[in-house]
Amino acid sequence: MTVKYQKGFFRLSTLLQVKGSVFRYSLIPALCCGLASILLKLLLREETIAALYQEHLQPNLIQIMSNNIGFQTYSVLVTFLVTFRTGKAYDRFWNGANYIKRMQAEYFVTASNLVAFCRHSGAGSNTKHRFQHTLIRLLSMLHAVSLHQLSVGGDGVNIAKTASPTHTLIDIYGVDVTSVQALRDEECRVELIVQWIQSLTVDGIKTGVCTIPPPILSRIFQNMSNGLTAYYSAYRVTEVSFPFPYVQVTEVFLLFHVIVTPIVIQSFSTGALWSGIFSFLATFVLWSVNFIAAELENPFSQTVNVLDMHLLQSEFNKRLILLLKSHTNKVPSLSEACIMDVELLQECFASYSFKDIWHDPFPSSTVFKLGSDDFGETKDYAAAAAGAGGGSAGAVKSPRQGPLPDEFSTRIGNSANAPAPETSGFSNSAHASSPETSGFRSEQMQIRKKYANQPPCCLRVL
Repeated sequence: MTVKYQKGFFRLSTLLQVKGSVFRYSLIPALCCGLASILLKLLLREETIAALYQEHLQPNLIQIMSNNIGFQTYSVLVTFLVTFRTGKAYDRFWNGANYIKRMQAEYFVTASNLVAFCRHSGAGSNTKHRFQHTLIRLLSMLHAVSLHQLSVGGDGVNIAKTASPTHTLIDIYGVDVTSVQALRDEECRVELIVQWIQSLTVDGIKTGVCTIPPPILSRIFQNMSNGLTAYYSAYRVTEVSFPFPYVQVTEVFLLFHVIVTPIVIQSFSTGALWSGIFSFLATFVLWSVNFIAAELENPFSQTVNVLDMHLLQSEFNKRLILLLKSHTNKVPSLSEACIMDVELLQECFASYSFKDIWHDPFPSSTVFKLGSDDFGETKDYAAAAAGAGGGSAGAVKSPRQGPLPDEFSTRIGNSANAPAPETSGFSNSAHASSPETSGFRSEQMQIRKKYANQPPCCLRVL
C-alpha cells in the first residue's frame, strides 16, 4: 500500500517516520563505512601501524589526494548510475499508476454506457435488472483479477497456482458456481472475464435490453478494448524488470565505493570523528537514493511503497454500485423557480455556489437560502428595491455580489407588466422586442419576485 504521511516542509512526523522509509536500509552500509573510517584513523595513531603507514601507504595516498581526479571520477560515475536508475524507477512507478487509472476509467465507462443504454429497453424490467446486476458483478471481478495479476504476475508465473485474490467483490455468491470454478482454474483470467462481458453485451442486444443503434453500441467494445490495452501496459511494468546488468553494475560499484571512501576520507580529515561523519554521509546519500529506486521499480509489488490495490478495488466497487441506485438514473429536472432569461442568469440572484445549498442538512421541502447579509440577516430584496426606488436601490446588498445593480433592483421592484429593457440578452433584436419575449421576461421577474419575498429556505425540490 502507498505510505501515508503528513505533507508539508520539514514536518517532524515525516522526518521521523519509519514505515516506508529507506533509511533503515541505507543506515547499515553508512554506519559500517563511518565506523571503518574512525577505526582506521585511530589505528594510524599506534606507533607500529603509523610507521608502516608512513613508509608504504602515506606517500601513495598523498599523491592520490594531491591529484584526486581518480576518486572524484569514480564518485561521479557512481552518482550518475544511481540517479539514472532512480529516475527510470520513478517513471515506471508513475506510468504504472497512470495505466491503472486509465484501466479503471475504461471499465467504468463500459458499465456506465451499458446501464444508460438500458433506459429505453424493450425487454421486461426483470430482464433489464438481471442484465445490469450481472454486468456490475462481472466488472468487479474483472477489476479484481486485473489487480491480482499485476501484484503477483510476471514472466513465467502461473496465475492459477498463486494465492487466491483477496480483493473485495460485489456479491460473488450471486454468480453461478460453474463460472467461479472456471475462473479459478483459468490462467488467463482477465481475458476470460472480458469475453464474458462482450458475450453478455451481445446477448443483451438480442433480448432487446440494449436497443441503442449499432454505431453507438460499438463504443462498448471500444471501451473494453481500451481498458484491456491499459491493463497490458500496466502488466508490462510488472513483467519487464529493470535490466539486470545495470542493477548489478550499480550495486557492485556502490560496494567498492564503501570500501574506498573510508581510506580516502581519513587521509585528509583532522580527527577520527570528522572522518567518520564525512564517510557516513557520503555513503548514506548514495545508498538511500539507490534503495529508493529499488522501492519504486514495481508499483504493483507486495512491498510498502506501492499502490494500494485493495483501496483501488474498494473505490471501484463503490462507483459500480452507484450505477444501480435509483437517483443515478433519474435525470435532474428544472424547478419552478428556474430562470430562463439569459440576462437574469448573469445577475446577482443567479450567482450561488454549492456552499449556499449544502451548508445545512436539508429539510424535505427546501434547497437553498436565497440571500442573507454578512450577519445572517435575510434580506427582502424585492421589497427593499421597491421602497428605495431605482436610484437608491444600490444600498441593498447581495450576500455574494455586493450592491445590486440599479437596473436589476428597479426591474424587481416594478410591476411585472412593465416593459422590458431594450437589451434582453437575446442575440435577435426583433425577437427581443416582440410581445412574446416581453411576456416571457415579465413571467421570469414574477418568479424572482415571488421567491425573493419568501423565507431564507424557499426553493422547493420538485
